[in-house]
Amino acid sequence: MTRPSRYRSAPATISASTFAQPGKGCRAVKIHYTVEHDGGWAYKLGDVFSEAFPDRAAALTAAKRAAAEQHVPGEAAYIEYQDEAGRWHTEFSAGDDRPDADVTG
Repeated sequence: MTRPSRYRSAPATISASTFAQPGKGCRAVKIHYTVEHDGGWAYKLGDVFSEAFPDRAAALTAAKRAAAEQHVPGEAAYIEYQDEAGRWHTEFSAGDDRPDADVTG
């Protein structure tokens, strides 16, 4: 299983137009972590699974921690990511344009 990070997972659930860009402002973004069981407990963002956990409670705790980390502002920076079609994009992230993250499952 691949452990999701704040930006590596983003293209699976956040469209290119959601990030703040100079002169364009920021749009609210909603992302959802889910807790699932498929031969072991894990949380998932988009199509990316976390590491395995011994039980649902541990996976849920880790998912809640990951969702809470989404709310922490960062520094303004240009970011690069690859979309589903394989095209690379460079965009400006203001650092305070954090998504609203929650946990289901």
